[in-house]
Amino acid sequence: MTVNSPLSAGTGVLSGASSAQSGFGVLHAATSSALTNPGSPVLAYSEADAMFTDIMEIDFTPFTGERGYLVVDFTLDGAFSKSGSFDAFGTVYAWEGNTINQAMVFNSATSGTFEFPKNAFPFVYGTPFNLSFDLELQTGTLNPPNPPGLFTSGRLTSTPGSGSAQFANTLTIQQLTFLDSALNQVSGPVLTSGSGTAYSSATPEPSTVVFSLIGTFLLAALRPRLAV
Repeated sequence: MTVNSPLSAGTGVLSGASSAQSGFGVLHAATSSALTNPGSPVLAYSEADAMFTDIMEIDFTPFTGERGYLVVDFTLDGAFSKSGSFDAFGTVYAWEGNTINQAMVFNSATSGTFEFPKNAFPFVYGTPFNLSFDLELQTGTLNPPNPPGLFTSGRLTSTPGSGSAQFANTLTIQQLTFLDSALNQVSGPVLTSGSGTAYSSATPEPSTVVFSLIGTFLLAALRPRLAV
């Protein structure tokens, strides 16, 4: 999914391109834009957005009906550039059910494996649930969101700028780790997915594992979660 939007106010020329490709467990996205000849202050940005939602069921007979937690490791590989009035950043959102409750913001070259610093995803053993991932890249006169509020603000500018966020090299779900209600790693659960995707599972450690709960031309009015 790719989002392209028009100029919000003022005058100027913003050229850009966005692309996105979504697959179960794998997301690709890239966006770039440049603002030239701005007249009166404008709000300008480009965006590429790729996401997937899969139905998961984690079965383990001794725990059927009991609360569990899922830890997801993902790899991310990409780079940013920016000049003038523009910023460039990417946000990885994830959620179980219908409410976004995990987010990580990136604004420098990134290549590695990551886990969300907040809670693991809650679920009930033997009960299907939705798991969603969203890779959202933005360039322009926007400020990076500030988790956990997930609120992105914009700013007006009369200064030229350009930005690029290239993550065509992808976000990939790397490994899933299953925990019991006390956050101990569990050996033996079987994961099935509605898509039929075979996600990798972690091999339990001998010791207890405890996790802290701790497009083409783009110039635009912001989406509902964005505000000037």
